[in-house]
Amino acid sequence: MTEATHPLKAFLQLQLASDSSAVLNVPHVLKALTSDSLLSSAHSQKWTARVNSLIHSQDLGARWAGLCLAYRTAVLSKSLMLECAQSWIGAALPILSKNEPLPNLKAAIRLLRYIFSGATDTPEFQRQLVTPNVPKYSQAVIALAEKHDDPDLKLLALNTLTMIVPLHPTLHKVLHASLSTLALHHLNGSAPTPISSDLVKASSRLYAVLHFTGGKVGAVGQWRKSLDNTLAFTWEAFHALRSTFPSGGRSGHTKTVANDALGNVALNIDRLRCGITVLRELMKSTTPRPVQVPINSILQLTVTMLSCTQLEQTSGPVDQSLRAVEASAIPTIWSLGCHLLVSFAKCTRCHLTPHVPRLLLIIAYQLEQPQTPSSRLSFLLTIPALLSHTCPLHDGIVLNRTVRAILPSLAHILLERSAAEADGGANKKSRKGKKRARGYEGDELFQVAREVICPGVVDGEVVLATLDASQVLLRNPHLFSAVQSISGRILLSMLLSLPQIPKNLLSPDSTLHGKVLSKVQDLCIELGMGTTSSMSKSLGLVVRRLTVDGSDAVLNSLEHNQRVVDMMIHPRLPPLLRPLPHVEVLALFRDEEGEEETRLRESMHLVSGDVAPAPTTGSKASEQAPHQPFSNPVPDPMLPKTSFVSGSITNDVEMQPPQPINAPLQSTTSGTDSALQSQHSLASHAPPTVPVLALPAIEATGASLRPPPESLAASTAGLSDIPIQLPVPQPEPIRIRVRVDEDEDENEEMPSINMDSDSEAE
Repeated sequence: MTEATHPLKAFLQLQLASDSSAVLNVPHVLKALTSDSLLSSAHSQKWTARVNSLIHSQDLGARWAGLCLAYRTAVLSKSLMLECAQSWIGAALPILSKNEPLPNLKAAIRLLRYIFSGATDTPEFQRQLVTPNVPKYSQAVIALAEKHDDPDLKLLALNTLTMIVPLHPTLHKVLHASLSTLALHHLNGSAPTPISSDLVKASSRLYAVLHFTGGKVGAVGQWRKSLDNTLAFTWEAFHALRSTFPSGGRSGHTKTVANDALGNVALNIDRLRCGITVLRELMKSTTPRPVQVPINSILQLTVTMLSCTQLEQTSGPVDQSLRAVEASAIPTIWSLGCHLLVSFAKCTRCHLTPHVPRLLLIIAYQLEQPQTPSSRLSFLLTIPALLSHTCPLHDGIVLNRTVRAILPSLAHILLERSAAEADGGANKKSRKGKKRARGYEGDELFQVAREVICPGVVDGEVVLATLDASQVLLRNPHLFSAVQSISGRILLSMLLSLPQIPKNLLSPDSTLHGKVLSKVQDLCIELGMGTTSSMSKSLGLVVRRLTVDGSDAVLNSLEHNQRVVDMMIHPRLPPLLRPLPHVEVLALFRDEEGEEETRLRESMHLVSGDVAPAPTTGSKASEQAPHQPFSNPVPDPMLPKTSFVSGSITNDVEMQPPQPINAPLQSTTSGTDSALQSQHSLASHAPPTVPVLALPAIEATGASLRPPPESLAASTAGLSDIPIQLPVPQPEPIRIRVRVDEDEDENEEMPSINMDSDSEAE
């Protein structure tokens, strides 16, 4: 660049010509100043002289502008910082002890912090300037944090000390008591207004680095002492919150209740939060030498916090109002315990493996209980962190119980959609009315009374956290086959149902639909990974994952897609060690289910209407039950909308032709045991390794229901054909009447169908 167009020359002549113009134009100068413009030139000395004059100016605004320009210059040019550091320190350090405005104090703190931490590789600079001035600087910052009530200034002072103390630990040894007092002042709790979370976190970080002042030898002992003191403080706050409950911690604890019971509970909740935050920061901090983490002590606190419930009883009379207030604090205790467990698992890693079954069992028990979405979210977020940072778990009982506990969060989407479809069908008039209500395409857009599946932000986060936890749990090879089957069926049902659910019906947040669909697709693809022959069956899922339209999450997972495609293309990649179940093992029909899978499905209310007791009177036809996922006898993930014969004495059934394979999960009615056996016999004609995807249109000829050969061949499509929409002719539905005896044997053949009896013209 030429001398005429040098940026420093333009800044000095125009924007920084006077003190008043410098205050007005300093934002523009800071934005336009670059490292190239500060290279050695004829204008460099003029620039530094002008910055020094602004810092030493009597005008408060000009002084602030000079401090900002000096900080920006130090960041962009290290050589200029080393050259002017002595002058800047001499002008900025006294500002911290004067009655200056807050902007000037903040600018001086930032400038000196960068000078003292930006040239640690220059020993002579450290010896002459840093070592004599750092103790003065830290002492002035401590005084500012104690004197001023501005939260931003407090946060800046605490963060500055957290950065400076580990860089110069020996220089802060004499200030250890002052630093500890400053940090603990904001970690003792406050009621009724709790301390801000940012201030608690900043104070915890400062307290977690104070052990560096003990040197390489004494730092280990100080860290352990800080951890033990924090554990004792946290236990005391926890016991104060459980005064009306049996003591879940150390024996011999004396229960005391303060005069102000409500204020005492609020104070101890805030103290418990501060104690957990300090423990988490202490486990994140580093030490000059290895330390021994008290795993048993921290584990006992974690287990006690996660295990507390409202059902515990204590002997003797208790204050019911105090007990109610303490019971309301249990969700907060759970949340803090989950946060502690996540940090504990990241810190100890494989050393926590022997205790994982116990912790996972507690989490599974809590998830089995009725919980609020926020409490359920805390437990769900703990599962991936606990299993990802420890060795693989071999306890199949605990794993299967955990999977069974989290699956209702996914089945909730299918149940809500089925309920919406049932409500829509119930609003229609029956065929015995004067007129039959007709539905038109797009009517659902005008239904303003529809309920959203995930009405709140936390509800959507619960679904995402459940998918993350399922991904980690389903990777374990010790899951029972029934749990693997029901998990795969739910995920496949979600994979086919989510594209048919409007975004505004799933959640008010329009981005949640794409996130959930992306995670479900990735999870289904991962379940299909294995050897080359196994992945070939998942080709349709992979292609669908790469070509989904309207999913914003697809663009953010190119790396994952590339990994999946590479695994399919390159057969030399090692296969997964997780054994994959054969296709014929999956229970796609209800008759193929075992007792355990049936109980599991019914416990999640994934049952059809045929389980309801039949009416005792034979003159009145039973009402069709609302649809539930996995209804009998067709497999929900892949079968079309088909109505089967009901278990009533006489009922009209409308046989619909098969829908495309990627049709949404639709309503089905239940059938009798004879109908189930007949449909199951039709499905048994399919090849043993390929499940029946769709039942063909049923012909009403003779005494049994027989599909045409071409329809039967079309019904045995593979799993890889899921994303492809096949055009199927839509014949007119046939109205027939079937009489079924309730007491007939299961193995008895289907009664003949008389097409001419009781038929009605539409």
